[in-house]
Amino acid sequence: MCGQKFQLTVDNVVFVGHPSFSAGKAQDLIPTKSTFQFNVVFALPADASNCIILAYHDLLKRISIAFAREERRCRFMSSQTALMFAVQEEVSARLHKEQLAQDAKSEASLKDSMVFSMILERCALAQTLEIAFSGY
Repeated sequence: MCGQKFQLTVDNVVFVGHPSFSAGKAQDLIPTKSTFQFNVVFALPADASNCIILAYHDLLKRISIAFAREERRCRFMSSQTALMFAVQEEVSARLHKEQLAQDAKSEASLKDSMVFSMILERCALAQTLEIAFSGY
């Protein structure tokens, strides 16, 4: 499904996506170890007009092209993904070391909060997306 529109409706939400992959070399058409696969998805109200859904599909295609270009140019998406995983591991290790005396649900909520704030602090992709979607 890479390079094609994706749309799935669940209950009152339409998930609109554009799965893509960035080949290590331009001639690589089959995903390999040197390929980066990703899917940018927006969740829209199920009653959104077809015109709105088509506009989001177009936006997703453009975002996917930009991400693929940056991946080929400097492995940007790979480095940002690795950074996000490293933050998750760091937070897990820190919480495990501190052995917080909280129930699992509270610990998971605290972990998620810490992970998101640290990713936003350290990750250029997260910072750019926050600016793009929050308007400041």
